[in-house]
Amino acid sequence: MMMESDSLIDLMRPKIKICDVRTMEAARTCIDYSIDFAGIHNLKWPMTLSKQSLFHEVKKQTNRLKLVLVTKEEDPAKLFEMCCASKCDIVQLHFCVSNKLLYWLKNQLAKNNLDIEIISVFQANLFNLNDSHSIIQNTDYILFDSSLRGGTGIASSDDVLARLSALALDKPIFIAGGLSPSNVSHAVQILRPFAVDVQSGVEYKDSTRKHEKDPLLVEAFVKAVRKTNT
Repeated sequence: MMMESDSLIDLMRPKIKICDVRTMEAARTCIDYSIDFAGIHNLKWPMTLSKQSLFHEVKKQTNRLKLVLVTKEEDPAKLFEMCCASKCDIVQLHFCVSNKLLYWLKNQLAKNNLDIEIISVFQANLFNLNDSHSIIQNTDYILFDSSLRGGTGIASSDDVLARLSALALDKPIFIAGGLSPSNVSHAVQILRPFAVDVQSGVEYKDSTRKHEKDPLLVEAFVKAVRKTNT
């Protein structure tokens, strides 16, 4: 039987996001291991039929797994159209966002009764709080990655993570970039983020299975996060 203190500890531990989910098999792995967020990439307009179908099929399986549309589409109208087509829970903007775009997108989503949150991505080593303060106020989540490109497998340095941890940010933080079962606990100890985001760190190393998620690595990643001391 789980004690109340154990429940509180679980709530304090970081949530987990698996990024670049391409198949229902990968989505089921996320569901099986109680992953919190699944990132589905559709980097540019239009929304492909295969990705649109994947969003809808996962939604049929569960409402607990939050689906994130990961995109680099900077055209506001096209971006909004992709949000409508995917019916995502969250849209992740992998480019230098502006307040003008955030304001317009939030208004369009509200006008159309779409309860879709926004993750704004920042390159961790270049982040400047003074320059980004107003954007942070207009977004729902912040994601720090080692590169705006994403999916590089390169981790941010301890110095960068320590600098970010010292900032007084009032939005939930995702941390991404080179995370794996072997290093995620260390990154969590330094930054203590709201969520950790992994892509290549839980994929098969066999080149013939490129971009496929390895359930054993997903399991190892989950265990590493959930064993992290809070």
